[in-house]
Amino acid sequence: MGLRLPLLLWLTARRLRDSWPLLLAAAVGVLLAVTMLSAAGLASRALAEGGLRYSLERRGRDPLNGQVVVRHRPLAEADYRQARQRVERHLTTSLGPMLRGIGRSGQGPTMPLGVSPATWPPDGSPSGYLVFYADFASHARLVQGRWPSTPPRFSNGQVALEVTVGTPAARRMSLRVGDTRYLFPYNQDTSYRIAITVVGLVEPIDPTEEFWVGYTGHFYVQGLDEEVVGFFLREEDFFGGLAQAFPTLLGVFWWHAYLDPFVVRPETVNAWLGT
Repeated sequence: MGLRLPLLLWLTARRLRDSWPLLLAAAVGVLLAVTMLSAAGLASRALAEGGLRYSLERRGRDPLNGQVVVRHRPLAEADYRQARQRVERHLTTSLGPMLRGIGRSGQGPTMPLGVSPATWPPDGSPSGYLVFYADFASHARLVQGRWPSTPPRFSNGQVALEVTVGTPAARRMSLRVGDTRYLFPYNQDTSYRIAITVVGLVEPIDPTEEFWVGYTGHFYVQGLDEEVVGFFLREEDFFGGLAQAFPTLLGVFWWHAYLDPFVVRPETVNAWLGT
């Protein structure tokens, strides 16, 4: 037993002396392989990030913004607040740091438009609707008149509102500052109405701005078979006036998600997709 250990040590040393070039080459090969794998990972990550940023820059910022639409929703403010809370919470948690801000807008139903409070509009008369944009006055230019400032006024079956109208629509419909028109929410019933007084003519400051989400049709007369006119009012008047007087009317509401896609990185994509 005492002689085996020195013998084993002697054999091991002799084998190492004879094969050290092969062992050295193998160690260098392993080291090079590990280095190449690490470099390949770094290069792959750099290529992925570069390709992602290139794609985002080619697409631009506006096409990557998002929008949530809720249709056929009662105008009642309590109902709207529940929907708003749910939508904005979902956008915030899902989009994370990519979300720069959230815009809001809403539109009431299209209704017959008349010039007399007691006379139902004749066949072929235009229709109208009320629409709001949050922070509208910061993105629209007042061409004539003033911004709405008087709170809604209620009387028997009527709510009176101050509105603005797009300059192109006013020109086509011969509307002037100070004119009053009437919207009738119920068919063939003039006892319930919305009196709208035009206090200003407006136009978008920059029609291409992302605020408008590529659509400025509310400033123009719309419709093919009949003329349809949009009237702008403040968000607080939409709910404190129109919705308070007629809470069961149905409307459409939009939430516009303004995104910054350049915070996206390859390592964060899977995490965000998982949410």
